[in-house]
Amino acid sequence: MIEQELNFIKEISLWIVSIIGLIASLVALTWNIIRDLIKDRTRLELNVKFGGLIKVKNYPTEIFVRKGSIPDKTIPDERILFSVVNSGRRPVMIEAIGANYKYNLFSFFRNKQAMHIVAGELPKMIQPYEVFNHKDCKEDDVKRIFEEMVKGRIKHFFVRDTKGKQWKNSKKNMKQLLNDFDKSDKPLKNYIQ
Repeated sequence: MIEQELNFIKEISLWIVSIIGLIASLVALTWNIIRDLIKDRTRLELNVKFGGLIKVKNYPTEIFVRKGSIPDKTIPDERILFSVVNSGRRPVMIEAIGANYKYNLFSFFRNKQAMHIVAGELPKMIQPYEVFNHKDCKEDDVKRIFEEMVKGRIKHFFVRDTKGKQWKNSKKNMKQLLNDFDKSDKPLKNYIQ
């Protein structure tokens, strides 16, 4: 009788251990699938800034400074910086930078859905956690971009990868861009014809 009870206890404990092992392996398998599907994706973050390049003492190259970040300092070479960060875990090839217009009948009949900003460095492969800065957007492009922004036609800026996916900047970034533009030394009429 005691021997049967001991065999029964051994058999139940083996079943319990095997069930715990099965549950642990299912949890590990589920976690790996979720991690591969969700976390192992490509992801680009676009940040658009208005400012200029300034020369810093004892530094070999010029650096980009946002408008209004240095008090009582005028920035002679105003431009727009498009900063693209690959925050995913896979390399991404970007092919275009531009702005999407707000949808209305005017844009529909003129067949004008997007404005492309020419970048000589594109297409460019961006490795994971690499930053690509396009800062060669000079005054003529700045005029064209801000003319459309002030008129309220631009919905958002985007960077497009070679698979056709558009990654856009945030609404907060658009408001910050207009605030930086307001801090400009040049009046608005210098940008709009």
